[in-house]
Amino acid sequence: MRVSRLSHAGALGLVALLAACAPSLPELPAELRPRLEAEAAMFWQLGEQKLQLGAPAELVLWIKRPPGEEAPPPDPAARLAAVEGLALLAGPASGWQPLAGGLVHAQPLRIQWMRPGPQELPPLEWKLGDRVLRTQALRFEVESSLPKQDKLFPELADDWIAEPPAPALWPWLLGAGLSLALLLWLWLRRRAPRLPETPSMPPPPPRVVAFGRLRELSQLLERGEIDSEYLVVELAQALRSWMQHGLGFHALERTTEEFLFELRSSAKLPREIQYRLSAFLEESDLIKFAGQHASLSLCRGLLERARELIDAT
Repeated sequence: MRVSRLSHAGALGLVALLAACAPSLPELPAELRPRLEAEAAMFWQLGEQKLQLGAPAELVLWIKRPPGEEAPPPDPAARLAAVEGLALLAGPASGWQPLAGGLVHAQPLRIQWMRPGPQELPPLEWKLGDRVLRTQALRFEVESSLPKQDKLFPELADDWIAEPPAPALWPWLLGAGLSLALLLWLWLRRRAPRLPETPSMPPPPPRVVAFGRLRELSQLLERGEIDSEYLVVELAQALRSWMQHGLGFHALERTTEEFLFELRSSAKLPREIQYRLSAFLEESDLIKFAGQHASLSLCRGLLERARELIDAT
């Protein structure tokens, strides 16, 4: 029995200790006390309507509810975190405490505004049963700690502020001298006599180019440095180049049939030359496309026939 009484006394002592350690309600100004006479209420308490830029200010959110209605208090720090230019720190809440015929909860906040000018705290909403309580919007002025008419260093006299030094003249004089030297050099260069340009050598005639190519192919053939099929292709190309650049036919960009049709429709060459040229190109196409083997004697014969055709035209 004695142990039970001691345990009961210890529990009552612990409850009393916790109640003593719990934060008490802050002091409410007299002009705001009538708001707690309502059955349910929620409002802000701000000590000053004019705040200094960056200076901390105390703000308290007061909430009252009837004892029979349960609802968790709102978190003003979370709801005001999105306000631009506002830094806040939530203090220890008082918890629900009996006052004015109901239960009252006070949440102190420390706020700092980082933007001067007129500011506004948006209203907060709290749902209590079927009711929605809403705080008023707080409007106040945030003043800069340094007025515009004051100087940054008022302890310094005006005659202490020296005028900025005049810019040096030597860079301008140096730039002007260099510009004059450049203009003089350009003027003298323009007046200098120009040497006559060396006339460029005219390109060799198409006949000389054609015979030179046949001579190169002949030397490669005799030294065994060129394939017979490739030799035939180059011979036909040299002959076509001569017909186009020397005689004016469209021989390079056309097929053999198209070129021979143009050749027969023209009166530039005799029939006998046309026949020999046609035979030469058709035989070259057989070796090139049909894969016929060209012996050394056949290649020499084609070289000689190409020389005769170029010489005859």
